[in-house]
Amino acid sequence: MNSIDVVGIRLVKEREFLCEKSIRTPLDAVEVLANELKFLDREILMTLNMNSKNKIINAHVCSIGSANMGIVDPKSVFKSALLSGANRVMIIHNHPSGDCTPSQEDIDVTNLLIKGGRILEIEVLDHIVIGENEYYSIVGDRQEKYTEINNTDNLQNSYESLELCENNDKKNWLEEDVMEMII
Repeated sequence: MNSIDVVGIRLVKEREFLCEKSIRTPLDAVEVLANELKFLDREILMTLNMNSKNKIINAHVCSIGSANMGIVDPKSVFKSALLSGANRVMIIHNHPSGDCTPSQEDIDVTNLLIKGGRILEIEVLDHIVIGENEYYSIVGDRQEKYTEINNTDNLQNSYESLELCENNDKKNWLEEDVMEMII
């Protein structure tokens, strides 16, 4: 007789950053993650998993791509949302070139994720592309500058203004995670 493994699935908290913001607009999401994403040399796709009141439950790195393309697996996008009990997600990725214009693939994957979210009863609020000093809301079909956090000269200031740093080492936690995954 064959045995069947009984397994458990759980989220593992890797680290935390402080954010009291509820996400009401694409700019709110940009303010939370732009300074983490815009300095990286490869495409990173993240989700902000939220409750029904748009309060962030957690953030998840779904995909690490190359300098000019990313890979999006819908299962990976929704996995942390399902495990978190999220009602809504905001999808965000960077373009290392600094140009936030979405590719046709970005638009197509957004439509696919919106459809998948409907099936799972998880609303995809938007898919935002982060550039150097601008962002593009794919759902809103508009490009806007973000000057509130436009300080590319000093990453430490971005941590202070957004209060993202759990401890005071002022390191870019996302960049450290990416480097660990590559090595």
